[in-house]
Amino acid sequence: MRNLVLLILCTFTLNILVAQQSLLAFLDSSTIETKSITANHFNTTLASPNLMYLKENKSIQFSSIVKQWKEKLATYSLKDTSVFDKSEKATYTIIFKNKQVDITANYDDHGKILSTNETYKNIKIPLELRIKISKKYPKCFFIKNYYHVTYNHKNGIEKQYYQIQIGNRTKKITLKYNKDFKPI
Repeated sequence: MRNLVLLILCTFTLNILVAQQSLLAFLDSSTIETKSITANHFNTTLASPNLMYLKENKSIQFSSIVKQWKEKLATYSLKDTSVFDKSEKATYTIIFKNKQVDITANYDDHGKILSTNETYKNIKIPLELRIKISKKYPKCFFIKNYYHVTYNHKNGIEKQYYQIQIGNRTKKITLKYNKDFKPI
């Protein structure tokens, strides 16, 4: 009996301590409908805490998949999740993941994006970069690619690059380019 009481007491104490930490939610992106977004369509009259995130990414050429996910991140409603607790200030880590996307986004309790770590796989590479690579490596074909970006609400985009694997029948090469399509 004494052990049972101690076990219950320890469980409640542990729950109180754990409740003070950031919460984590995993979102299965296969259950989310994506909507089409026209090129460079970001609603600048949006009264969103994430307007700066959208503006920071507005001038960059993206594939439609990247545009859709950036819009989804900016308009994500934290209040609709089961982990949201309006009674205290907290940060929330939300993970969006599917076969092409791996995103970890940190939100504050008002739904503002604090930071993101985004990786997009096998997306459409900007035309300018495709042409540049094709001219430099004319006998190679594109095998796979990654677009990676990290964002912080204080500094904006901190890191941004394309990692592209090309090859021919005998060898494979991995190339890395920054946002201005300069080799890294």
